[in-house]
Amino acid sequence: MRRKCNYLIFHTYSYEFNPRSDGRTVDTNSFVWQREPTRSSSSKSKSIIIAYCSSATIFCFVLTYFKNSPSSSVAIALLLLTAALIVFFISYLSCLPRAVECVYFMVPLVPLVPALSIMINVYLMFQLSLLTWLRFAVWMLAGFLIYGCYGLKHSSLESPDLSLEEDLCPLVGDDDLSLN
Repeated sequence: MRRKCNYLIFHTYSYEFNPRSDGRTVDTNSFVWQREPTRSSSSKSKSIIIAYCSSATIFCFVLTYFKNSPSSSVAIALLLLTAALIVFFISYLSCLPRAVECVYFMVPLVPLVPALSIMINVYLMFQLSLLTWLRFAVWMLAGFLIYGCYGLKHSSLESPDLSLEEDLCPLVGDDDLSLN
């Protein structure tokens, strides 16, 4: 049984994506991280990222609010369960294919650095008081109201004199907008 599970985990993602093939060809020289991303791998990564963020939130919540009673068996069980899920999600994300195009800046050690930054920021957010969250909500509401009211009055998308050929992104060159 263990050998079948290992085979499923490690060999399921070794298939090379070819839209013309029936999906049964295997490229033995291709590693998982060398494949190009597909719609399927993109939807998998989105689901795993949402699950990771949920697990990180639960982990940080338990870590923050049960630190006064560290011997609670429920808290320890939740911490161990969410920690195991977090490790699983990070390892699963590292096995999914990544974009290979060259960009100006790329985060190093993906997905470890983004996962750690999410975890640290969620933990720090749980350290904030309720009054701080209330102030934050009031200022965000005020900002959205100002932004929305200004945007309704000064929006140029509905104006009839805007032509379709007009450059809507003057800071981005034509080379950057091509989809080739």
